[in-house]
Amino acid sequence: MVMDTRFRLPVVHERALEHVERGERTTIGFTENAELIRLLPDGENVGVSYTYTLAEAVCSIIDLRDAWRGLRDTVLAKVTGDHPGFADNPVLAELQL
Repeated sequence: MVMDTRFRLPVVHERALEHVERGERTTIGFTENAELIRLLPDGENVGVSYTYTLAEAVCSIIDLRDAWRGLRDTVLAKVTGDHPGFADNPVLAELQL
């Protein structure tokens, strides 16, 4: 389960980021529960909210992209460090933009 989550995280978030950069609303869900993260682009900014609260954070799409890619790189480095064979997975090359 942990490996699935660590692998799925970069894939799902990269796809969500692509939607936001095109100006499309999108959500991120998790298999562990029914809660969703909503990403609502508005010009150069994006609102980030959750289904379990009314609060919303707003940042620039550029800041979200930069933060996301830093997280992605950290997660992928951890996964490939813990599981060296993972480096041969063809999806990994797709995520390392």
